[in-house]
Amino acid sequence: MYIQTKRCIVRDFEYNDSDDFFEFLSDEETCLNDGGYLPFKEKDELFDAIMVKQSQDSGRFVVEVKEIGKVIGAIHLMEVDGNNEMLEIGYIFNPNYVGYGYAGETVSAVIDYFFNEMNINKFDAGVFPFNIKSKQLLKKLGFIYDHLEKDACKHEKLGMCDFEHYIKVKNNVFVFEKLTQRNALIIADEWKYDGDYAFYDISADIEDYNEFINEEQRNKNDMFQVFLEGELVGFFCLMRNDNEIEIGLGLKPSLCGKGLGKVFITEIEAFLMPRYKYDTLVMNVAKFNERAIKSYFSCGYVTTKVYKNYTNGKDYDFLEMKKIVNF
Repeated sequence: MYIQTKRCIVRDFEYNDSDDFFEFLSDEETCLNDGGYLPFKEKDELFDAIMVKQSQDSGRFVVEVKEIGKVIGAIHLMEVDGNNEMLEIGYIFNPNYVGYGYAGETVSAVIDYFFNEMNINKFDAGVFPFNIKSKQLLKKLGFIYDHLEKDACKHEKLGMCDFEHYIKVKNNVFVFEKLTQRNALIIADEWKYDGDYAFYDISADIEDYNEFINEEQRNKNDMFQVFLEGELVGFFCLMRNDNEIEIGLGLKPSLCGKGLGKVFITEIEAFLMPRYKYDTLVMNVAKFNERAIKSYFSCGYVTTKVYKNYTNGKDYDFLEMKKIVNF
């Protein structure tokens, strides 16, 4: 494989890349965060044998900076048993070149290449829960949290450790835009929920309705419309208070109960991360809405308060749920 980005080349690993590899494979923090293994102290026989093996691995690629002709990282692609449309992706970068956008630039290019040229439809990435920088990168690249694999890997300092798995699916991309007046009226007047969930109809509370369709009132907070493959599928509102952001959201009625809640929430969080400054996310939800509560809980929110809220003409029990975000 040979891919050129603005600043880098992604190409097959060659044995003569070994010296550049040693720079980051001799860094303890990098190795422990990558796979829980200890760094190399010297270019010994074991190191040499691994370099020979990697040069023969068709899924091992290096990231070379064009301007200086130096290898600063590696991207590894692995087949997933029984699935020829899915790949597992891993990456490691020289810590001296972290923070300059090289990882995002090149990993994104590799994913796009395999989506568009190689008929791959899904990527999976496993990461230690404590590897915050790697998780931030995955979210910026559009990956969403999928599941926790218990005791996935032996860490030389911590023993058996879990892996968090994140996935990215081809063409399953939410598009976020400022909510237009036209779509605000569609949501307020046409979106009707079934049974008890009619509680969430915008028209169920006249004050909420008037605020939602009034562009001036609506724009006191950040309000977004959400599209999936060209279809209006949801909306969300952001209410900022110091370092907290409260999120109010809604999915199109026909999509509720289809298992999209978790994906929807994590995509919103990925959208917020590079655009807003905050350390806590807040959700407020009616206590009867067990479906939403389950989705919020699966995304890391915990109940911090139970309270009464007057809406739709009466008092309802509500839960306040919060998620502390560590950047």
